[in-house]
Parts: sequence; structure tokens; C-alpha cells
Amino acid sequence: MRILFGLVLGFVLLAGGCAERQVLVLPEPAQTGQPPASDTARSVVATARGQLGVPYRAGGLDPRSGFDCSGFIWWTYHQNGINLPRTTAEQATAGAAVPGNVLRPADILVFRTGSGMHGLHTGIYTGNGRFVHSPKPGATVREETLDIPYWRRNFIAARRVVWP
Repeated sequence: MRILFGLVLGFVLLAGGCAERQVLVLPEPAQTGQPPASDTARSVVATARGQLGVPYRAGGLDPRSGFDCSGFIWWTYHQNGINLPRTTAEQATAGAAVPGNVLRPADILVFRTGSGMHGLHTGIYTGNGRFVHSPKPGATVREETLDIPYWRRNFIAARRVVWP
């Protein structure tokens, strides 16, 4: 079953643009022509920001013990009544694919930070070119800009699980 999942995930990521990274073009908010974020999206973003400063912990999935990146995503959406898979590999295929130039608050951002299925990293887009994530051991949940070359270079996909 794991082998089949790995093959399906590999195909989905490859077909979804993993082989050629998506271009991340962040439009000015006034230029998107999109409606404002939904109440649910705003709540997801507020929940994520409410965890700023919580320490990273491998395998962690709650604020008392700390979060890894996928545990942070899982917990944040779960607090808002949205069921998501637990792992980054599964989160990378949740919901619908979104081009990098039409990001909306609460979209899940997927980055290639290593090799293999464990080389993925996820964060929550908060708007205005920023995202919240639980980055690595020794760090805490933080909000960063997608203008940082490392994140721009390693961005591979966005997934939408909250609709307007």
C-alpha cells in the first residue's frame, strides 16, 4: 500500500509541476480582482498566527508539545473544522492545485527542501506575500515573506482547501 501511495504521489507531484517548479509571482492585492478572504480563511490565518513562537518538535502536532511543519498545518485546519491529512506528502495533494499567481489566505504552500517524500515542507499563506510555518529543529513557528530567495526558489505548489 505504501509503495502504491508513493507511486501515485510521485505521479501527482510530477504531473502537477514538481519536475518544473511553478513560477511564484505575487500580485499586488489590489490587482487580483478576487473577492476578500472568507470568514473561514481569515479564521485559519488567525489560528496560525496565534501559534507564533511555539517551538518546533519532530512529530509534534499540538501547541503544548510543539509542531513539526505538517503537524502545524494539520492542527491549524483541524481547529477550524477542516480535516486534512497529517503528513506533508499527503498535504501536498490535498484540495485543489492553485497557480502561484492567485494565492489566497489559507492556501497551503508546498516547498521542496530536500529529496524524496520527506523532502517536502508546508506552510499557510497569510496574504500579502507572507506565510506561517514551523520551520526546523531549534526554531519556532514564524511568519516569513515569500520574497526570501530560498522560499521563492523552493516553492513547488499551492493547494486550496478553503474556498471563498
